[in-house]
Amino acid sequence: MGTAAVISSIGTIEHGERVVEYCGGDVGPIAMELYESLTEIQQRRTPDEFGWTVTVE
Repeated sequence: MGTAAVISSIGTIEHGERVVEYCGGDVGPIAMELYESLTEIQQRRTPDEFGWTVTVE
């Protein structure tokens, strides 16, 4: 169980007629690193140094 908190990349932002694209519409390296770090903590593949996860018994 969890909050389903993840990192989602943004490929484009549109405002009226203006469209701005980031990283060619692909996931950038910083977003990927953040996503991987967060999911590793959630899945307990790396230590939770921040105390974000709680075991419920």
